[in-house]
Amino acid sequence: MKRFVKICNAVFAKFSVAGYVFIILCVLVAIANIILRRIFNFPIHGSTEMVQLCGLVTACLAIVETEWADGNVSLTILTDKLPAKAKNVLMSIVYAINVAIFVLVDVLLVNDMIRRFNVGRVTAELGIPWWVFSLILAFGFVFLTIVLLAKLVVYCAALKTGEKVNFFLLTKR
Repeated sequence: MKRFVKICNAVFAKFSVAGYVFIILCVLVAIANIILRRIFNFPIHGSTEMVQLCGLVTACLAIVETEWADGNVSLTILTDKLPAKAKNVLMSIVYAINVAIFVLVDVLLVNDMIRRFNVGRVTAELGIPWWVFSLILAFGFVFLTIVLLAKLVVYCAALKTGEKVNFFLLTKR
């Protein structure tokens, strides 16, 4: 199981690095647009759409690593008081339900992307097809589902050993 967690740590960390690149790109576009607009009175055409696209990509990439590392705010008052085996059973059930729900969400997002692709609408300034935004969103949610599935595997494996799972310590680099 340690090898599985180590592989997941390495793979999901790449999502954060890619997210950093897109957030820096987003900030650079915004700063360049402000400078060009104020000094040269020549704004970057489509900068709003570029920032929107970079922001969407950043969010979709960051949520993967954030969920894997238990970086989201969660209330663990009840589960922290449970014995390891009871917590592992409860969390396995919770993650199984999460995976099932997110698989449905993934299907809906992919169907939405296909519908937008068939319609062929584009954004006003740059002419970016709307399906690209839906594709990025679907991509983020599919990988979020993979993270939830990986966490389910970790909790199910912990059921055998009876050890308490702490993703904060597991994902510490």
